[in-house]
Amino acid sequence: MVSACLASGCSGGQLHGSMLTDLRVLAVQADPAQPAPGEALFLDVSVGDPIDRDLELAVWSCTSVEGDCAELWLDDDAAWMATPTVIDRHASVAWQTPADVDAWVDLIDHRAEDLLEDGLVRLWALACEVDQCPVIADIRAQLDRGTSLDADDPLALDLADPSRWMVDLPKSGVSLASRSLPVRLDGESNLNPEVIERFLPTGAEAIEVAAGDVAQLSFLNENRQDNTFTGYPMTTLGRFDVRSRKSSDPTMNFQLAAPDEPGEGDVWVVFADGNGGYDVWHAPLVVR
Repeated sequence: MVSACLASGCSGGQLHGSMLTDLRVLAVQADPAQPAPGEALFLDVSVGDPIDRDLELAVWSCTSVEGDCAELWLDDDAAWMATPTVIDRHASVAWQTPADVDAWVDLIDHRAEDLLEDGLVRLWALACEVDQCPVIADIRAQLDRGTSLDADDPLALDLADPSRWMVDLPKSGVSLASRSLPVRLDGESNLNPEVIERFLPTGAEAIEVAAGDVAQLSFLNENRQDNTFTGYPMTTLGRFDVRSRKSSDPTMNFQLAAPDEPGEGDVWVVFADGNGGYDVWHAPLVVR
């Protein structure tokens, strides 16, 4: 998952790709971005939604082995699935990478050198309006039982193949995202981008723009370790000049065209460095 449009269903038709019209998992950020084998980390999930509604979230990892999740062999469901609480369209959950990389590599039939490119595990995040996604309740119930899933359990099959149930869910108020989690076998870990805005007046917390006008948004990546990083802007009001922008410079600029009518909304920009690092910037938007 690099952008919201890669993570979940995007608006089709004549809508611009930067226009956020429904619930969407924006990013799953790992901290650290490239954990070592067995290292504890946090997964921070950012969710965008133009509607102020109650949400629930499920996070799990499923690294495919002949149609099953390799995580079943961990014999600890709490190590690979969680239902964290969503607060202000954000949730965080403690995680850990498999400690025995050699055994994990043998299990998933990958060469160790592939892990940095392909990712040690496959992460999933499902955000839903409350009570719209039965699989979240199933995960919660399984964790409450404290037992380990069998490969032929319906929930294990559902987590291995979300297409089994996604087709039956509502078209609105549901977003599923997936990304790989790279592992650091040696050397120093990649750092997540740390992007700051450079356009808001001192003390301002919201973007303010006149109806029909264009706002200039500039950002600075203070943790740019790679030659390039990419930004994916999204807004619930108006539209951006691009769906994404790549920069080999620490700075990045966007133009936000406000709608012709006043209103209030939100702006998000997801930044990705292509090496497992993410950052999400958010601000309220006021169109006068």
